[in-house]
Amino acid sequence: MPNPKAYNHGDKAGNAGDVWKHFILLAVIEAMLKNPGRSRASAPFVYVDTHAATGRYSLRPNGAWQRGVGAIRPQLQHFPDWAYFRLLSQFGPDMYPGSWLLVGNYLHSQGVPFEMHLAEDNESVSQELRSVSRSLPFCPNITSYCENGFELPGRLPHADLILVDPPYGSNSRDWDAVVESLPELRRAAAFLVWYPIANRRFKPDKLLRMTSLTGHEIHWLPLNPGGNLKGCGIIAGGEAAAILDQLHSELDGLSTLIPWHGDSGTHAEVYHLRRERH
Repeated sequence: MPNPKAYNHGDKAGNAGDVWKHFILLAVIEAMLKNPGRSRASAPFVYVDTHAATGRYSLRPNGAWQRGVGAIRPQLQHFPDWAYFRLLSQFGPDMYPGSWLLVGNYLHSQGVPFEMHLAEDNESVSQELRSVSRSLPFCPNITSYCENGFELPGRLPHADLILVDPPYGSNSRDWDAVVESLPELRRAAAFLVWYPIANRRFKPDKLLRMTSLTGHEIHWLPLNPGGNLKGCGIIAGGEAAAILDQLHSELDGLSTLIPWHGDSGTHAEVYHLRRERH
């Protein structure tokens, strides 16, 4: 059922959490496409975004993007091997692309046959998503849905990569819904689940203990109660798990470019989290 309350990501677009999420997202897709078992002439690459939002955001003065994409933009030309940096240089400094827009542009630029299935449960946001998609050269590759995104993977016959990135509001069921959706997520070739770290009360075990998945976290503020986002994490399944395990040195490199707010250390800190698989 469509959600009448819209989550507005505009205030946070391009923040350090977006940088972290999108760096990993593009790195995973690039690695999947380089897999010798995947042929460009084979079936289309199927990307699913369970909480797609509008896909395009204007960067506001003094916004959180200044300590995210604003901090790394001057470094783009120095890291040509990073797919996210290569792609980001194609967008102007006053706009930040959402996850699905980055993925679509990347796949389109690589000449890869692909399909995008984008869910958004708020009607007005879903309409804006469709408006943005109609302006894109790969619009025919996009199918959008105004529905609860957690239900979408179960209705698709196949997915190569699913991104799960709900709002995680303080009173939402998104944390539980992630765990409940795992049986359908595991049907995909790969999936990624992004989550925020807002204070000490949240423990990553809340997801990792119940999912038995590998993950990485980045902390750019001391984990003290209260305040805004202190860091974020991504857990991975399927092909994405092995790829994420191999990205640790790249993630360490990215962390040096994200401004450190704390009173110790010189840059953000990266943690590799792993649970034993059953």
